Amino acid sequence: MLVELDTAKLRDQIARPRAGLSAAGARVAQTTATVGEARANLARFEEVARLSGGKVPSRAETRWRARRAGARSG
Repeated sequence: MLVELDTAKLRDQIARPRAGLSAAGARVAQTTATVGEARANLARFEEVARLSGGKVPSRAETRWRARRAGARSG
């Protein structure tokens, strides 16, 4: 008498952790990209601070400059 094993449950037990590992890898990649973006923003802000001599514009001044730049480009 031959016995045939149903390996579907075993395949599922392997597939689920692999899917979890794949999802974790995607989260790592996304986090790495976010860190890279944050570093780039920090470098940009540091350059702005360096060029402005450390002076931080007020919110009103920032809005005024943004409106002025928009008026020039429009």
